[in-house]
Amino acid sequence: MVPAIVAHAAAVAERDRAGAIVYRIHQTTTMDGGPLHRRADVVIEAAADGPDLVKVRVLRYLADGAEQSDAKKRDLERQLLAGQAGGGFAVPFDGRHTAEYEYAADAGTVRFLSLRRDADHGDGAFTVDAAGHVTAMRYVPDVFPKYVRSGTVSDTRAEVLPGFWASVRDDQEYDGQYLFIKGHASVVTEMSGYRRCISRAAAEAAVEAATL
Repeated sequence: MVPAIVAHAAAVAERDRAGAIVYRIHQTTTMDGGPLHRRADVVIEAAADGPDLVKVRVLRYLADGAEQSDAKKRDLERQLLAGQAGGGFAVPFDGRHTAEYEYAADAGTVRFLSLRRDADHGDGAFTVDAAGHVTAMRYVPDVFPKYVRSGTVSDTRAEVLPGFWASVRDDQEYDGQYLFIKGHASVVTEMSGYRRCISRAAAEAAVEAATL
């Protein structure tokens, strides 16, 4: 059974997702393992229509300080949209996924345990304010990427537009090992510049026109 606090949070989140939104994503990735040290810095303009990511444009793509080619930027755009088509993480306060979790609620904190043990699910907790907005979430994925042995994902949410709450920061920390080499990876994603558009077409046009 889904607790009332989760059902309310899911209804609030569904209302927030309605309509076309454009926003900016800044993601920095750091990987260190033995002699290997990698850095990536990416800035993306994105458009969403309801819960669906419908268009992305990579505005900047630095790998170890070097600007990547337009071909690599387009390839990254295709990967991002393909990942969206695959579903991504099954958010436990999304009404489409509440049947996939068990919940335990205590005041404004909800602990969740996934019933499907795969890469799209995890175990953790999220906090809900008095109005039903989820303010933060932290979880451990059920399945890690190859060579990763442990890790956590933390998501911070805020009111980014009047009456509209969304993620503003996502922190991923992973530790792993390949043969005798131990390593650590950190991915920090910041979302900002949220703005509404009158339609999906208008949101896609705004992404296409975006410049740094």
